[in-house]
Amino acid sequence: MGGSPALEAAFALESTLDELIFVLGPVLVTALALGVAPGAGLLGALLLTTVGSLALALQRRTEPTPAAVWDRSDTPAIRTPGLQVVVATFVAAGAIFGTLDVAVVAFAGQVGSPAAAGPLLALVAAGSLLAGLGYGTRSWRWPLDKRFLASVVVLWAGTLPLVFAPSVALMAPAAALAGVAIAPTLIGGFTLVQKLVPAGALTEGLNWTITALGVGAAVGAWTAGLIADSAGGRTAFLAAVVAGATAVVVAACGRSRLHAR
Repeated sequence: MGGSPALEAAFALESTLDELIFVLGPVLVTALALGVAPGAGLLGALLLTTVGSLALALQRRTEPTPAAVWDRSDTPAIRTPGLQVVVATFVAAGAIFGTLDVAVVAFAGQVGSPAAAGPLLALVAAGSLLAGLGYGTRSWRWPLDKRFLASVVVLWAGTLPLVFAPSVALMAPAAALAGVAIAPTLIGGFTLVQKLVPAGALTEGLNWTITALGVGAAVGAWTAGLIADSAGGRTAFLAAVVAGATAVVVAACGRSRLHAR
């Protein structure tokens, strides 16, 4: 399936399911916390994580067949120039995600509607979910590197309205817009990794991208928290704007390295 449109469709399905979880998760946690007990949401998350992990570990139907010959490379995957561009871009993109998680909650509290934080975050995920469905079902004529750069630009542009929304009513469409490019950016990035690194280093390459997202999210959440504490939730969204601009610069400057092997 490598290099085929089916690969992007598979990444789109995975990203869409992720966003579906992010849409349903806040609603479920809120319902458990309000209807059962304050800690029920955390216990529910623990239960679902445990059950899901065990189910994945026990099933064998989709486990790939071990290859007879390993296509291993002595060169670390991160030395691939294109992977370096994707990883750096994903650090900045992850900072956007981390900022949104903190800034949305801070904004909701700032405007006197703390309960709106869950629905607003769900709207971000809903925007990404719909975009992921559209992206995965379309046959693209644009080359992958161009699509990746375009999605990063849209991701950055989606952060701008967040800074200017003064109320929950206006923040709702801004939140949905901010999520529109999340899934396409992730789909494009993961597909690029598959095309750029040697087959034997694919797991390593994907681990680099996942780690980049996690590092960026941690930095974004930390930065947004500092800003929110000192200047308020709306101002904290500026961290997402700066991170988005950084992602655009990195992806644009490194686009020539994003061509498949």
